[in-house]
Amino acid sequence: MPTTRDTVDARATRARVLAYFFLAGSGLGLFLIAFLPLAPLTDRAGLTGVLSFAAVAGIVLLLAARHVPEWALVAGVAVGTVAISAGVALGHDAGSLGIQMFYVWVAFYAFYFFDNRVAVAQLVFIGVAYAVALVVAGVATTATQWVMTMGTLAVVSGMIAGLVRRLAMRETESAERMEALREAEERFRRAFDDAPIGMALASLDGRYLRVNPALAALTGYEVDELIGMGFRDITHQEDLKSDLAAMEALLSGELETYETEKRYVHAQGHVLWVQVNVTVVHDGDGAPLHFVAQTQDVTERKRAQAELAHQALHDPLTGLPNRLLFLDRLEVALAHLGRRDGAVAVLFLDLDRFKLINDSHGHEVGDQVLMEMAGRLRGLLRPSDTLSRFGGDEFTILCEGVSDDEDAIAVAERIADALAEPVPLADREVFLSASIGIALGRDRAMSAGALLRDADAAMYGAKERGRSRYAIFDGAMRLRGAERLETETSLRRAIERGELRVHYQPEVDLATGRAVGVEALVRWAHPERGLVAPGEFIPVAEDTGLIVPIGEWVLREACRQAHEWQGRFGDEPLRMAVNLSGRQLADANLHDAVAGALADADLPPDLLCLERTRPGPG
Repeated sequence: MPTTRDTVDARATRARVLAYFFLAGSGLGLFLIAFLPLAPLTDRAGLTGVLSFAAVAGIVLLLAARHVPEWALVAGVAVGTVAISAGVALGHDAGSLGIQMFYVWVAFYAFYFFDNRVAVAQLVFIGVAYAVALVVAGVATTATQWVMTMGTLAVVSGMIAGLVRRLAMRETESAERMEALREAEERFRRAFDDAPIGMALASLDGRYLRVNPALAALTGYEVDELIGMGFRDITHQEDLKSDLAAMEALLSGELETYETEKRYVHAQGHVLWVQVNVTVVHDGDGAPLHFVAQTQDVTERKRAQAELAHQALHDPLTGLPNRLLFLDRLEVALAHLGRRDGAVAVLFLDLDRFKLINDSHGHEVGDQVLMEMAGRLRGLLRPSDTLSRFGGDEFTILCEGVSDDEDAIAVAERIADALAEPVPLADREVFLSASIGIALGRDRAMSAGALLRDADAAMYGAKERGRSRYAIFDGAMRLRGAERLETETSLRRAIERGELRVHYQPEVDLATGRAVGVEALVRWAHPERGLVAPGEFIPVAEDTGLIVPIGEWVLREACRQAHEWQGRFGDEPLRMAVNLSGRQLADANLHDAVAGALADADLPPDLLCLERTRPGPG
């Protein structure tokens, strides 16, 4: 729908055209009267006056084009028609080309600039004025001349009207297209400027042509500052190479769009992560015009991903690398053997009797001790070494570039010295020691799991020798480790299969020579190995926790046997002694187990003696 401004502009254009028409016609007429030998005119002075009036009207129309009302334009055309018709009446040749052209131009102007109703009225006015002029001039062929002229004008007017309709249709279509284009540009501007993510138009060399406020806020620059800068100016140097390669691929057509996550350098200097999607805008011939980039801040997501990755590879209590990360670094270290001097050493460390701390002081105190141990161990190592919490009370250490066993032994001795210092707690001190297994890898073909198993076997070797010491792996340890694993597996099934036996050792009063009690001793009757000595399976039972169910079985069996002997030797009851390990004493269910065994066997409590076993090497 045309606006008031559009109407004023259109009217001003029509006024200027009419002004040029008047000025050109009057100027040409005055020139002809003044300088060319024309045929005698009936009234040269009158014609000169009419032409001068037309010239003045043209000047006034030109100067006041934007202020001329619609009726004045119609009147101006009428005045011009009267003027030229007056010229005819004053003696100018009615059939001259100039007169005919004037009437044609008047008809063109009317049908081009005015609606059909006004244009037809103008054409009628021309016909009347021209007829009057012919009559006044006394032209002999008035009717013929008028019919020819007006017939020509009618034909021309019809052609002009059709042309005007087509032009009007085209103008309407063009106006609609321009309006649609303006609306599209306005939608793009709003979508661009109001987008919650960063938006940018960039030239083919990467300079920003236009950016929105979101991108400015993201990067810390003002909008005006970013204009003229390029993506190179804010992209982290380590990410720039891949960006330039992608830009070349976009321009060459190898890529239709480019999406990546990269780093920007904020105006204040800190680094932020962004996700960028870049496409190329082409012209009608397919040539690239500029880039359109959409940028979104993903710093928090990257931080969360990094935190999740850290949690997946680190122990949550101590912050040390976990088993997975340690094995990965060990594999890398083994792969580098041959390219670096020295060997790879793995130290497998197990805190001795740590379970007693958990059981007697609680897991919270146990966690404090583990964190203290982690801090001490971390302070002993080189930056290139890897310390991990492998699980529970076990730590592993990876040392690269180790010359020989002595270097690894030196690390183990430093660890032993550091752990010898008491661990201060809120109201007490705790002393710890560790059993350390050492294994060296010199062959890059060796697997990380195999080297770790060797260190683990050496650690169990250290425990078997009395704890609080280190041991270097040798081939026999692998065999002992396999035997220990087999022992553990078989021992788990021994209770179910009834392979355990209780042997009783009498306690004799040396003064009287009379038996006053017996001590219950557990033995394992293995179906293949025969009677297994306690030293071979009790340490395994204690380390694995199997000592608790085995101890309960021994307690029940001993109480049952004591009750049986009491019935047989009622006059001289025997006291039954049962050994309890530290694991059993720390077990919260010990009281219920003892009470249940006494109740089931109907044995008086004073006939049961519980003794603390002396810690063995296991």
